[in-house]
This record gives sequence, C-alpha cells and structure tokens, in this order.
Amino acid sequence: MKLVLVNLFPDDTIARYLLAGYMLKAYLEQKLPAQAGLAVEVLDLPALAPASEVAQKVAASAPDAVGFSCYIWNVEKALEVMALLRSGFGGPFILGGPEISLGRAAELEAQVPGSLYVIGEGEESLSALMAWLLAGGAGAPPAGTARFVDGQAQYAPARGGVDLTRVPSIYLQGALPVGLYQRRQVFLETQRGCKYRCKYCVYHKGLPSIKYYPEERVRAELDHLVLKARVSALRIVDAIFPSDLMRAKRLVRHLQDLKAGGAMLPWIYWEFVYSGVDEEFLALAAGLKTKSDIHNCRDTQPADRPQVYSDLLKSYMVINCLGVQSFHGPSLKAVGRPPVERERFAAFMETVKRHNLVLKMDMILGLPQETLATYLAGLEFILPFFAGTDHVLNIHRLQILPGSLLEEQAQALGLSYSRRAPHLVHHTLGLPPQDMDRAARLSALLFRVVNSPLREKFFAAAKDRGQGYLDLIQQMLTSLAADPATQGCRLLGGGQIDDIYWNQDIYADIPSAWLQDFLAAQGA
Repeated sequence: MKLVLVNLFPDDTIARYLLAGYMLKAYLEQKLPAQAGLAVEVLDLPALAPASEVAQKVAASAPDAVGFSCYIWNVEKALEVMALLRSGFGGPFILGGPEISLGRAAELEAQVPGSLYVIGEGEESLSALMAWLLAGGAGAPPAGTARFVDGQAQYAPARGGVDLTRVPSIYLQGALPVGLYQRRQVFLETQRGCKYRCKYCVYHKGLPSIKYYPEERVRAELDHLVLKARVSALRIVDAIFPSDLMRAKRLVRHLQDLKAGGAMLPWIYWEFVYSGVDEEFLALAAGLKTKSDIHNCRDTQPADRPQVYSDLLKSYMVINCLGVQSFHGPSLKAVGRPPVERERFAAFMETVKRHNLVLKMDMILGLPQETLATYLAGLEFILPFFAGTDHVLNIHRLQILPGSLLEEQAQALGLSYSRRAPHLVHHTLGLPPQDMDRAARLSALLFRVVNSPLREKFFAAAKDRGQGYLDLIQQMLTSLAADPATQGCRLLGGGQIDDIYWNQDIYADIPSAWLQDFLAAQGA
C-alpha cells in the first residue's frame, strides 16, 4: 500500500514544506517498516496552487491512500483537490491536523464521504490506522481515528498519547531532505502542549500536560541546523518556549555557545508570556544579537512595502513573540486567560527596553465581552511601549477554530463567524458589525504607521498635539477620506478588512509620502 501525504504549505512563508508530513512519514517507517507492506511519499505543494494542478501531481504518484494535514490556510484547497480526485481514485482520503475535530469531520463528511479522520496527535493514531487498513479495514477504526457509517461516527478517543522520546528526529535521521531547509527557514518542535487552556486555541487539545523532547536531542538538532545546514531562520513552534524556564535557559546558553564558537546564528522565533520569564532569560536572549545597540526604526527610511522582517528586525536575531491579546479583564476571563497585571507588565517592558530586545506583541480583535471602547483603550495603553523601540504590533481578527472550547460556546457568547476556514469572526455582541468594521479600519491604519519607520514621527505628532494615539489615527482616517488623491484606496472602500490586508496590502494602498505629509502637518 502506498500512502501519499500532501503538504499544502502557506505561501506567506519562506519555508516550502510542512513539518507534519515528514514527521508522520518518519514515524510510520519506524513503526511499520517496508516489510509490513507500506510505502510513504510526501508531496510539498503551495496551498495557492490550482486544485487541478495539485490533483494531477497526487494522481501521478499512484497512491492507494492520500492524507492531508489540514490547517486554516489549506483545508478548503484540500477539499477541492479531493473532489477532483474522487472519480478516478478508489482508496481512502485521510484527514488530520488542527482543522480536524470530530464535529468538523461530521461537517466535511458531506463533501468527502467515506473519508477517514485522525483526531489529535497524529503519529500513533495514523500508524494504527494504516495497520488497520493493511489488515483489511474491518470493523471500527482504531482509537484516535474516525469514520462515518450511515451518518453515524465510529470513533473512540486515543488512549495515552505519543511518547516524544520515540518520535524520530526528521533532521538527525534525514527524513526531511536537507535541500528543503539548508540556508532557508526551518521549523523545530521542542515540546507539545500548553499550561494555558485558552478557549480560542487548539494547541492544548487532547494534551493534559506539557511533554518535552529529550534536551540532548534538541541540542543535537540545534547543532545540525546551525552548524551543518546553516539555516537562515529557525521558527520554534512551541506554544510557550520557556514553559520550563530553566530548560529554556539551558537551550539559549547552548545557542550562545554556538555563537561564541563562530557560528552564524539564524533568525530565531519563539513565543512566551510576560509573566513566564525573568531578567536572566531576557539577558540571555539579548546576548544572541549581532549588535549591542539597535534602533532600526530610527535609522531606516519608510517604503511602500512591508518592512518588518527586511528592515526593522535586522540584527536582533531573536524575535520574541509575546501573547498579550487584550487588556480587558472580562474578555480575558471569557477566553480562559489570566488578567494582565499592568504594573508588572510595565516593569517587564522596561526590562525588555533596557536589554534592547525586540517584541512581536499579539493583540486580538473580536474577543467576547470586548467593545470598541475597551479595544481602543487597550491599544492606547500598549502603544507608549513602542516609542523608541522596534517592537512589532501584531493584531489578529479572532478565529473560531474547530474543536476549540470557543467553538462550543460561540453561540452563547454571541460570536458570529464563518464556518469556512479561516473562520474569522464577523461581529460580536460587544462589537456589532459597524463597530467591528470601524475597529478593523483603525487597526489597519495603526498597523501601517507603527510597523514602519514612520513610527517616531507618529509618536512625536501625538505628543506635539497633546492627543491620544487613536484620536490621531481617527483624524488620519478622516483626512484620507477627504483627500481626492486617496479616494480609491481599499481602506476607504467596502469589504472586510482583515489580517491579510494590514499585513501586506495596506503598504501599497496608503503611500508613505502621504503619511509623512500628514504627520508633518500635525507638528506644533
């Protein structure tokens, strides 16, 4: 039996593959060696490729079974591909990944009847499923997997979980072709699970606690990726990298040792929360920079393109992603997050500034209990911490992910959202359509100004006028609407304004020259 695993990777990343397919392939080949009758092939294709092209390449591999790792960016394309393949393909489709929950599988079954579904961690469940298929597929599928018979689900939850000490390293054992990541971006998982149980997230789904790969293995993988493959960017995909703070410090010290030995470190991306690190960890992270004193916003000219990664984060080496999400206590409580202690947060930000670190700070638009006033107040509170820094503002419109606790509670909480991926929230009880639209347009314009070298001019203009930051953004939006030269910009038109627009399109839509002229005119 030949299983083809299809990696439909997003086009907004420099990595041209997904971890999932290769990790599953390595585990299957360890668990079910060739003599068991299973061959596994991985196809890496862009999610934006035409469905017909993807279907042709899958069919050319002559599979007996086809698996898709489903994410918000590729599940709709996977469904299109399966629809095209169905007429000439007699084997099963197998769907897994974060997008697949039992409830979501029940919805998808109408589009791809007869499919099999892997729910939760994939390695052990998929291995059991493939062994079941090799044996003839009689009776109910194994635990952790599901199928539907006469509209009824046959499913039992997986028992236990995947033992990470038994998961082979796709880097050290060569399961991932080195040509896919050498001198390019690479993903690294050092742990699974999260101590937080945020209702909008599925990272902790089915995982009662955090489990870690052996530390010796992680150090060996870092050596391979930095010294041998010389990767350009290392994205650590853990929910919270320093969930075990002492372990994280040891790994950062190992990176410092590599740097001291002459290794050229890649960009490293990891995530944490402000209350989960101490000054020693921040100092260690600062030790990975290539320069001791960095002020890219001050030293870079604005352009009509995204400049965050190309210009504003130069020399930092570590991108510290900080999940803030909101400063509104009732909203955080509604999604299962602890409140932000503002004095402690301010002290943390002062320490970050003292060590000249850069943060990518996440905020969410559309949380339950949030109103336009509380959302804008949260932005007003956080913005002063950006002055004189290169921090990145990262705003997301809330997504209701399949299998999340928020999906179960969405109706009760008054959250209106799209059932189709990427499941964006349209409006809420606290943010009716007109307020959600207003918040999105103000957020987009704020994003355009703050995430560019125009930042310091913006802060100076607000100070000169004794004006609130969001008041200045509101005034900017009003001026855009009144200027004949900007009447055609998408920001002022109809249609939904979302993450894709403010991360990419707005930079060409609202020229830097117009923004510079506006800010100059605000001077006292």
